[in-house]
Amino acid sequence: MTVIRRRKGRPKCEHLSAELSNSKNESDMVWYTPRKAIKFAAYSRIIVLVIQVIANYLLADHEPDVFNPPGVQEPVGSLDPAVELLLGGFRRWDSIYMLHIAEHGYTYENTVAFFPAFPLLVKGIGMSLLYPLQHLMTFRHVLMVSAFLLNFTCFLIAAWYLYHLSTILIGKGNRPLFSVLAFSFNPASIFMSAAYSETLFVMLTLALMYHVEKKQCVKATIALALATATRSNGVVLAGYPLYFLLKTLFTSDQYPRRIGMIRDWMKWFSCVLYGLLPFFVFQYMCYVVYCKGHVYRKAVPSLLIDYARDRGYHVPSDEPSQWCYHQIPYAYGYIQKHHWNVGLGNYFELKQIPNFLLATPVVILSLYSVFDCITEFHISYKQSPSFRSWVKGKPMMYTPYLLHLLFLVLYGVFTVHIQILTRLIYSSSPLIYISVSKMLAKCTKTLQPSFPLKLIIWYHFLFIILGTIMHTNFYPWT
Repeated sequence: MTVIRRRKGRPKCEHLSAELSNSKNESDMVWYTPRKAIKFAAYSRIIVLVIQVIANYLLADHEPDVFNPPGVQEPVGSLDPAVELLLGGFRRWDSIYMLHIAEHGYTYENTVAFFPAFPLLVKGIGMSLLYPLQHLMTFRHVLMVSAFLLNFTCFLIAAWYLYHLSTILIGKGNRPLFSVLAFSFNPASIFMSAAYSETLFVMLTLALMYHVEKKQCVKATIALALATATRSNGVVLAGYPLYFLLKTLFTSDQYPRRIGMIRDWMKWFSCVLYGLLPFFVFQYMCYVVYCKGHVYRKAVPSLLIDYARDRGYHVPSDEPSQWCYHQIPYAYGYIQKHHWNVGLGNYFELKQIPNFLLATPVVILSLYSVFDCITEFHISYKQSPSFRSWVKGKPMMYTPYLLHLLFLVLYGVFTVHIQILTRLIYSSSPLIYISVSKMLAKCTKTLQPSFPLKLIIWYHFLFIILGTIMHTNFYPWT
């Protein structure tokens, strides 16, 4: 009688399931890549562009009484109408300030509320890479093309940085890609395609955070310096290298000698000092231009001077402004308070209730992100054998991001115009994207989105569509 022997090892079904599991993991690794993240970012910018073109073409513009100086007379180029159709909706509200500064400089005192990095880059690209276009369109339209291309590029780089920063904070897998997905279709999307400085700023913010986490001091210094030259809230980012300094105080067992610790501290302290330098240089430039007007020799076109007289704007050739005689002549703070009534509690008015309602979703989502981090802190503290091990633990990596986000929420609600809070937070804090990625990751396991996640998805897409349409046609938005 023939005996049939069964081969030793795993059953066939287990072998097949293991192969399927391995192939699934390999396909996941191929899917969850930075290239996919950058594709999401690019697709989102194309979608916003298309919505903007349609809204700009079909709907009539509102005509608010806002800053909108006349353009210098130039021969109309053959491509001007096409640029106006494709990108005209991106030249609204604060974009007008940015493009005016890029074209003419700081000709009016109220323009010093906008920092110089973005306008300088827009003008630099328009005068170099896009110089041939000046033969086909006016310089104003060249700058519009330059601003769009700059923001498009910065957005893709920001997505790359967010993906890699997320892998440091939450590990590899699908969550870093979901963070980029939330970033690509965030509620402030229109401001990251229009000629605003938010996209450049979020790219520099994420770059700073990434290089601090990687302990790359020189690159972090460059990112911080450019961020403080881009927006005023770039100064707050100095807290990240400062937190790194404080953390080394509690985890200094890696330094066998005191000299090594002092050298490292000096390195990161220099990062903060050099990173904040552009902020003070710009304030000094404002002082020279508007308090020492005889030094400022740049000629301002008579057309722009006439516009300043009609609107009551201050120009460099006028008498020194009131803030020039302050003990600390701080231009930015004076302009914000004098022109936009920015100050503690100044925006708490009944007529501003609609703007507070528009900002409510981002406040709730931000506080949820903060609460989620605090919960992880509490769990890790209970599980840690000592204080030092708790400080070294992974949840404590969120500490500077949590404090930063909490500060932005409190500062935005009580001090600045509440309607800017959405773009302020979404262009400054990666923590809000990481929180959304956690919900999306749970959804992939249960295959059923939770009710809060559904609300967040509706919130994102509703603000993308409505925000783009409203902003494009000069209606007030966030």
